[in-house]
Amino acid sequence: MSEWRQRRDILLSAKGVGNVLVYTLMSELPEVGKLNRKEIAALGGITPMNRDSGSFQG
Repeated sequence: MSEWRQRRDILLSAKGVGNVLVYTLMSELPEVGKLNRKEIAALGGITPMNRDSGSFQG
């Protein structure tokens, strides 16, 4: 259980992060702390992805 407390404390140490955000992140993305920043951003759906198809470049 100390692993969860440690993650909570790390997340709470960021400016502007409160309990609601911390517990939401921990419940929705339990991989936080195990993946690198690019992987967790892609998993969370906040990375820009190219939507290239055929000759369309967008």
